[in-house]
Amino acid sequence: MGLSILPALSICMSQVKKISNEIWMLYKRFVMTFAFTVLFLPLLAFAECYDGMHTKQTENLQNILTSMPIEDRQDLECLFRYLMADGDFAYALFGDKPIAFSDFYVDLELGFFFNQSTLNSFATIYKGWLVWQKYKSSFPSNSFILMDYVSVDYKLIGFVLYHKQKVQALYDKHQPLMSIVFQDVDRIATVICSPTLEHLKLEYDKHLYHQALGLLLGYDATNAKRFRDKFELIDALMIGPFALEGLNVKTTETILLNLQDKKSIDSQYSNFRELKIPDIIRQLNNLSDNLKVINLSLRDETLSPIKIPKYMAFEGDQEVIARQKAYDKIRDRLIKIYFSENFLEIILSRLQS
Repeated sequence: MGLSILPALSICMSQVKKISNEIWMLYKRFVMTFAFTVLFLPLLAFAECYDGMHTKQTENLQNILTSMPIEDRQDLECLFRYLMADGDFAYALFGDKPIAFSDFYVDLELGFFFNQSTLNSFATIYKGWLVWQKYKSSFPSNSFILMDYVSVDYKLIGFVLYHKQKVQALYDKHQPLMSIVFQDVDRIATVICSPTLEHLKLEYDKHLYHQALGLLLGYDATNAKRFRDKFELIDALMIGPFALEGLNVKTTETILLNLQDKKSIDSQYSNFRELKIPDIIRQLNNLSDNLKVINLSLRDETLSPIKIPKYMAFEGDQEVIARQKAYDKIRDRLIKIYFSENFLEIILSRLQS
């Protein structure tokens, strides 16, 4: 009985398959059209919209540059060439660095330390900074924030460039430290763009600020602690008129003990933590013996217009090696951009990306 059903069942399945194929052939074009409409057209529309936005942005940039007086354009180009020559700025704009600081300082009262070229460079940066104030609102960015600041006496002009998403990721990763120091991610720019910390009322230990700043600069937790130690050392050295070089342990201890009752000149502005003398001596010796300023490049910088960023770390540190390789990957590209005829357009376009 069961065997007699099999041929009939086979014929039935064959008929079902045949009917299914006929239905598929009949409605295949409709199904494919529907799938294309639902799945692919939105993607194509988004791509066209993105291309349109990019094209419009490029046209707007071209229009601004075309309408800009030649002198303004030249001043802006000079400013950004100085910033690009500072390796940190270039690495933050085109590489993996989350944030970069570029400070330009001159003290005319100590003018004998500077030659005419130095003063001319500062004047060029100042002119570029003035021009940038006129046009910076015309170049909004979704990815970057470029902040600038100047001291009251105009002896210091500084720029802070940071990548929003990378800084946000670091802010979220290093909690609660970041919240303690900055309170909110949107306050980072305000805090770090203060020309001097002496007049900035901090509601936390100043050295927590330096630790958070080290993390934002791209250091890992270990090297951020070393970055903080460096500033603790600077605070220690500010207690008395002595320098790190040439001091052995015995001399260092003698000087610090003699200055034990003196306060750091910064302490009057905030509740900065006072280091104990043994801590200062230990850090002084440790940093002097082990912490080095290392180039973030394994290549020779001879004849290169772009300064290689420096990094305070122990030699052979794995993070340093990784960063050296990452920086060298984009170094050729940075130099090509620096010498490009469309240099200013490339920089402003990247800032707007």
